Amino acid sequence: MWAHTDEASSPADVGSFTITPPQVNGASIIASSESIPLSEASDTGYVYLITGPSNGTVCLTSVFPGQAFQIPLDENGEAIRRIRFTTAGWYYLTFRVCEGERRGTAAEVYVDVVDPDGPIFGPWGPDPADTVIEVSEP
Repeated sequence: MWAHTDEASSPADVGSFTITPPQVNGASIIASSESIPLSEASDTGYVYLITGPSNGTVCLTSVFPGQAFQIPLDENGEAIRRIRFTTAGWYYLTFRVCEGERRGTAAEVYVDVVDPDGPIFGPWGPDPADTVIEVSEP
């Protein structure tokens, strides 16, 4: 490793470091083999505690609909967010520490939202363009 600017570079030094994904915790995380009713997912949603570097940022991406959110972390490296799913479908969420265009390793969460009174979709659910998530403070 070395540090550099446009004018100068430091001598290279050998060392090691570990890059870890952010942690996503919460009583409401469910197993990926289970599904949740749309009525619950769209009303109360799920509350997650996200931890990472202090005063850092975690980028949340809902992969199939392509929605993305930036979640600022506090001085303890924590943020609590409520995530609501407004449409039935299968959601693949990634949480990555991010800064600018740089992204770290992903923590992945899978959520299967079902609507027993809604239409029956194929194996991949509704068109990704029709699926929406909302992220807010609890």
